[in-house]
Amino acid sequence: MIEANEAKQLLQLAGLTTADVKQLDSTGRLVSQISIKSPISGRVIERMAAHWFSR
Repeated sequence: MIEANEAKQLLQLAGLTTADVKQLDSTGRLVSQISIKSPISGRVIERMAAHWFSR
């Protein structure tokens, strides 16, 4: 099982801010949108993510 601090670090490595992690910790919910930061500049030429809905 992952320790809480390790999980928080993984979330921050994935791009969540400290404020996002604190909100998740207190509410149990993620924000509906997150910013994805890139280490380089340029243009997005392909988007591989999909939005799935479950019923």
